[in-house]
Amino acid sequence: MSDRSNGGSNDGIDPSRFDDRLAEGRGSTSIEFGGARWRRLRRRAECPETARYRNVAAIFVTVGLLAGVGAVIVPDARTVLTALMGTGLFVAALIYVIAPVRVVPAATVERLYRPSADDRSAFVSELGLSDERVYVPGSTTDDTRRSVRLFVPRSSTVESPPPERLQTTFVGDIHEPLGLAFRPLGNPLYKVFVSAVTAEPPDEPIAIAEQLSEAIVELFELADSATVHSAGEGYVRVVVVPVVDRPDRFDHPVSSLFGVALAETTGRPVSLDVDELDEGEYAIACRWRS
Repeated sequence: MSDRSNGGSNDGIDPSRFDDRLAEGRGSTSIEFGGARWRRLRRRAECPETARYRNVAAIFVTVGLLAGVGAVIVPDARTVLTALMGTGLFVAALIYVIAPVRVVPAATVERLYRPSADDRSAFVSELGLSDERVYVPGSTTDDTRRSVRLFVPRSSTVESPPPERLQTTFVGDIHEPLGLAFRPLGNPLYKVFVSAVTAEPPDEPIAIAEQLSEAIVELFELADSATVHSAGEGYVRVVVVPVVDRPDRFDHPVSSLFGVALAETTGRPVSLDVDELDEGEYAIACRWRS
């Protein structure tokens, strides 16, 4: 994630071509994502205590409905069964309303994120490494797939090493490393995203960027808005209004999620450039070799 400016340009990308590719990306997956669907997916990721409450509420709904059916079928017991139906449905509604939902405030997330970001940034600065941030996909063995690693090279001319060399923090000679490798914050976020959507994520970068733009607003609530602004071969640019800190900080959750997801999707190292457009609005440019 370097400080180089994109200058607001689309690198000569024809907007009409982007629109065609975006439409194609939307068509490449059968999953339709709207606000209601993301809310359902977010509920699926809620804390186990909430799930237990809602399971109990479902039981009371079932009891209430069965009592209602019984009241119709057995007239002699109608009074008792009608009372039981009302009680069951009332208790179910009450449990559903008071069920705890664990929501972590954005300010708390920011306080948890900042110390890690500051420490890593200081580590990189003290070693005199570059401002490049490259998300490198993990290698696949017979049984496992290594997670994406965040590689910070010594200089912008250093190529990303193969994934198997990025499993330690110091890459290369510890006295003169090629760079540092970290576990990015986007890894666990991407796993939550994949488990939430119920189907395989699309293999088209534009489509995955579109879904992530909705997910960081509706599922993770890390941004007030996010839009895929432009795209082309080996390039996606997203404009976001984050609620947690600045996306140009070290391995910011929003930037990291895009870097990890696109590295997983393309199977290639993905570098990020983040620029502030207006106050509170940022452009995240993701690039990879196509």
